[in-house]
Amino acid sequence: MAAQYEALAKLLQPVAIEDINKVRSERSQPSSSTTTEPYVDPLHTQIAQASGRGYPSNASGGIWEHTEVQDQGTAGPLHHSKETPKFEFLYKQAVTCTDAFLGMMDKDASSACCEDLELRIDLPNANNLSELDLDVQPLKILLASPAYMLSLPLPHKIDEKQSSAKWIAKKKQLTLTMRIVRDV
Repeated sequence: MAAQYEALAKLLQPVAIEDINKVRSERSQPSSSTTTEPYVDPLHTQIAQASGRGYPSNASGGIWEHTEVQDQGTAGPLHHSKETPKFEFLYKQAVTCTDAFLGMMDKDASSACCEDLELRIDLPNANNLSELDLDVQPLKILLASPAYMLSLPLPHKIDEKQSSAKWIAKKKQLTLTMRIVRDV
């Protein structure tokens, strides 16, 4: 039991700033890794080794091979110059006066009772709707333009056939309204 407490105490010790700076300077030097090796985050692994924590020096520390990790469509090396736009999610609910004043339906104010998910994306550098490339999938939204790149997982599964998009030119904002699919 004492060994477990000592191991936990060693994990919780703060890392010295000198160790972090040393690892960052080593990190900026070119490496000879190939894509067939398991991915190991060099900064965190070297910090853990320098502080006496983490992986032993003979362990690879990788969790997945590069071939096992799916491309999620996020901004990669080709999209470094593209900006990620600001966005917000809103939940919409069809409420009648009997819901609001009499409480006769089974609805409440939680997102579990909402029918639609609204996504507002601010695109101040976009000139018009024609330059936007939008792909709506049941669990993900992909948006690309000359200035922007957005790959966004959705909090709920949606029905892309019952979804709509609206461009508000005055605000330079794209509003997506998507029907939430509930598993019953």
